Order: sequence, then structure tokens, then C-alpha cells
Amino acid sequence: MRTLYSDLRVELRKVAVQGSLSAHSEGAAVGSHSNHQRDKSLLIGLDVYGTTRVSGGVGQWQIDSTYSFSPISGLIQTHTINSIHPAPHQAAYDALRASLSSVFGFGGPGPGDIRPGEVRAVDGDKE
Repeated sequence: MRTLYSDLRVELRKVAVQGSLSAHSEGAAVGSHSNHQRDKSLLIGLDVYGTTRVSGGVGQWQIDSTYSFSPISGLIQTHTINSIHPAPHQAAYDALRASLSSVFGFGGPGPGDIRPGEVRAVDGDKE
């Protein structure tokens, strides 16, 4: 990431603790010890921002991950990436397309289009 982007910033968007159903609701036998009550997972939502080194545009991703913990040791047992939006390959493709269009003039903005980060004054007298 640091190769393609500078000024990377991560913001915590969401944190939720998820537990399993209790042993009584799962029909466990009375007197039996079950680790099901200790099964926990943590859902974390992150927003990642960065400036592309090639085009200078802003990149942004929303990443949702789940961490599952061992009921015995309490250590992280699995880390699952639930989603990354937009997909990483899409961001790389967009950066490549933007850099090639600026070099070769392919698919550049039309005469009336505004580029990201560009501000234009509007003349209210012309209509």
C-alpha cells in the first residue's frame, strides 16, 4: 500500500462484539461444561484513505473484518476479511487508467467535464 499511496490514514468506523448463543438455548445437557458460552468474535469496520503517488487522487476503502477468539486461550483464532469496497484490483485499474490517459490523452475529460479536486467559477450572466 505504501508503494502506491502516500499519507495513508486509517479510521475506525465500527466495533461490535458478537457472542454465540448460550448453552441453555442450544440444548446442552444440565451439568455439562461447554465452551460455547465463551465463543466470541469481534467485528471491526475501517475506513482507509490515501493519496495516490501517480495521479495525486484520493483513494478510499471500507474494510470489514471479523476476529474470532479461541474459547480456551482467548487468543485470535481466525481473522476473516468480510469485504473490501471498492475491490483492490478496481482501485489499481483506475489508477493505471488515469495515469495512461494523462500520458497519452486517452479517455481524458471532455471540454465541459470537471476533474476531481478542480474548482471552476460559474458566470451567472451567461445563459
